[in-house]
Amino acid sequence: MNSDGDIHYNAFSDSELKEAYGGINAKRFPLNYQNLVAEIAARSHMSGLLMGSNAEQSGKIPKAHRRVTSDSLALGTLASVVALIYGAFGLYKNDVNLSTPRTGSWHLHDTEAKVFFVFVALVVITNFMRLHAWKKYGGTDNESYQTANNISLSLCFAFIVYCFISGFKFSIQIST
Repeated sequence: MNSDGDIHYNAFSDSELKEAYGGINAKRFPLNYQNLVAEIAARSHMSGLLMGSNAEQSGKIPKAHRRVTSDSLALGTLASVVALIYGAFGLYKNDVNLSTPRTGSWHLHDTEAKVFFVFVALVVITNFMRLHAWKKYGGTDNESYQTANNISLSLCFAFIVYCFISGFKFSIQIST
């Protein structure tokens, strides 16, 4: 009988890997489990088997093998382009209206509207960088994708910090 870590999954067929993945006891055989997950992740056409699994959530699947869906990426890019168009219109009118159900409407004027537009434009650029990385690397969550994602999140955080530092100079109108 093989001990933990002795099984070489690279010799297994795809169907044998699926069967092994469905029946392995990760707590009893942690090394075999890690080797099995690594082999499945290495076969890019099989990495969908691991999506949403405990292995992905525990970080045992390398980030380079996590799949990014085209739907989520397209939705994010489309939303950022719509925000850019809305921001350009608001910039033209010198009144960017950001409505929220809990706090009413926030109206950005002059400098705040320009800063908002710049941040949205930079987020659009990083979303297109993510789209390019996604297409180039076959839909995996790779280092280029993560870099663009981190830039985008940093820009959103920077805009929030700017709002606090500027003292929320824009007017807030509570709708009733």
